[in-house]
Parts: sequence; C-alpha cells; structure tokens
Amino acid sequence: MLVSYFDIRHSCFGRPADSNPQSAIDSRLARSYSDIDMGETIVIANEHANWRASRAKVRRALEILRGEGMSFSFVRSDSPGHGVEAAKQAASRSAETVVVIGGDGTVNEAINGLLASGLETLPRLGIIPTGSSNDLA
Repeated sequence: MLVSYFDIRHSCFGRPADSNPQSAIDSRLARSYSDIDMGETIVIANEHANWRASRAKVRRALEILRGEGMSFSFVRSDSPGHGVEAAKQAASRSAETVVVIGGDGTVNEAINGLLASGLETLPRLGIIPTGSSNDLA
C-alpha cells in the first residue's frame, strides 16, 4: 500500500496525481505505510475549515486513509479550542501519531494541545490541509 502526502492532497481536491509534473518526484518519495508501525493513531478533523467547504475533503481524506489500511480513532473538532483538548488527550493516551485534517487554526490548536500535554515525548504529527489559506497547514 503506497500513499504520499501528494497523493492524499490531490485525491482530496479532485485532481489526478499525474496532472502535476511534481507527481513523478513525489511518487519516488512515497512511503509504504504497511512497513511503518503507526501505533495508535488519532485523526482530528475540522469540517468547518474553509467556511465549511472542507467537509467533503475531510470525508475523502478519511476514505483514503481507511483504503490504505490505516486504523485510527476519529475526533471531530466542532468548536474553537476543541482541537487543543483533543490533541492533549491524544498525547496523554500515548498515541504515537496525530493526524490533523483542517486548516491553519486546527493545526495551531493541535500543536498547542500536544505541547500543553507537558510530556517529554510527543506523538508524530501529520497534516492534511483543507483550509482556505493553509499557510501553516
């Protein structure tokens, strides 16, 4: 099973991966997730990002992750500050990976939540951008 950030992003946005010359490079960088022990994975998603336009993108990203065989717990961030609490709880549950699906605000909340956990070892952070500007995401 091969999936890369590029493949997920372009599948979520409805563009085929080969529509960009960068795809040849990205396909060489793709990782096989079947070879990586992801441990417990928590996915935090904000369907309200990009003025609620990210709802379909969130659903598509979740389909792709499931299709690649990833098992994860899903948390819907539905109010300001909820991403902070969700990420903090993920860190305290010793999750090995936190994947954020949303915009800059959701990513910012997740990072702050991970850091607020006070733990020395933090989970890996994955980002699937679905916001309007995605400066950080």
